[in-house]
Amino acid sequence: MQQSLDAIPSLRDLPADHWAVQLIALGSKAELQAFIDAQELDVLSGATIRVKGRIYYVALLGVYPSRLAAEQAAAARPASLQRYEPYIRSMASLQAAMAAVTDA
Repeated sequence: MQQSLDAIPSLRDLPADHWAVQLIALGSKAELQAFIDAQELDVLSGATIRVKGRIYYVALLGVYPSRLAAEQAAAARPASLQRYEPYIRSMASLQAAMAAVTDA
C-alpha cells in the first residue's frame, strides 16, 4: 500500500535535534507523489519546503535520532534509490524550510 502525502505524520512535531535523509527535491506535489509511487516503497515520505524563495516538494527516506544513524540509513538505502545522492539534513533546517512555506 502506497502512503499518501496527506497521511504522513507531522514532521513539525519531531525533535529538532534529529536528522533527515532527503532523497530528491521536485517542483510539484504531483511529481513528488509520482516519484514515491514509482519507488514502490512504503518507507518514503514527503514534505513541502521553501528555499531561496522557491517551493520544493522533497522525498524523505526517513528521520533518525542522530546524524550517524541517518548516514547509515542513507548508505543502506534500497538499490532502487542508489542513483539518488541523499542529503543529510538536521530536522531543525528541514522544519525551518517547511515553516517558510507558511510564513511567506
